[in-house]
Amino acid sequence: MQIKAKNIVYKYMPNTPFEREALKQVNVTFEENSYNVIIGRTGSGKSTLIQLINGLLQPTEGKMEIGEYIISSKTKEKDIFSLRRHVGMVFQYPENQLFHDTVLQDVSFGPINFGVPQGEAEEIGRNALSRVGISDMLFNRSPFELSGGQMRRVAIAGVLASEPKILILDEPTAGLDPQGQYEIMELFYEWYKERGDRSVILVTHQMEEAVKYGQNIVVMNNGELEMCGKREEVFQQRDKLLQLGLGIPDTVKLLHLLKETSGDKKINTAKFDLYNTVEELLMFLERD
Repeated sequence: MQIKAKNIVYKYMPNTPFEREALKQVNVTFEENSYNVIIGRTGSGKSTLIQLINGLLQPTEGKMEIGEYIISSKTKEKDIFSLRRHVGMVFQYPENQLFHDTVLQDVSFGPINFGVPQGEAEEIGRNALSRVGISDMLFNRSPFELSGGQMRRVAIAGVLASEPKILILDEPTAGLDPQGQYEIMELFYEWYKERGDRSVILVTHQMEEAVKYGQNIVVMNNGELEMCGKREEVFQQRDKLLQLGLGIPDTVKLLHLLKETSGDKKINTAKFDLYNTVEELLMFLERD
């Protein structure tokens, strides 16, 4: 499902003394079957933009097109309901959304809510829990008796159980240790690669995640679309990213530093994924 934001304006508390324009005439397209990353400083409009994609918010002006669905200021809630089966969302600390008596009931709730018979929904739930590494010994336990890491995996299984076409991730690794971050991000990447009809939109402050997983990078700044393009195009603009107060991946820093200190103009600073960075370093050493 392709996603198009067309002239999107969003205002919090409009027509009050506290009115704030969070998005200002934003136009951006996320192609179907793609892995996209949105970066930007706190307050840049990232979270507002993604909440418009599954109808948690509706634009003040403009429209959001998700496949055949259109969300505008006039869209009714009943028209958004079916969209949410196709657009799953994992928030920061998703474990805070757990509520059912058992793990399996919690994960099966989404499919049941979308009309799937209970028996089939529970089978979907079991498969989703197995995918995220939850043992069947825990299926009938209360989710609130689990460890923090297990609770997060159960919450993620609940989103995957609805079998969305689009997965929106809002800082999904917040609060996890490095190993936990790696495992969760790999889980999402495997889900994306498993079939050819899925898309991911990741909001993150972790530049290493952005450069490792993102095919396309969207940079938000003060409610506006500042930059958009392939990751090689965006991360080549190191100075602009720094001016915007954003970090840059360590591999980008390393290649730029080496190029500047050595004066070797043959170093390709666009080759900044881990494999190509090592290759560039080896080629530099051979020339040196």
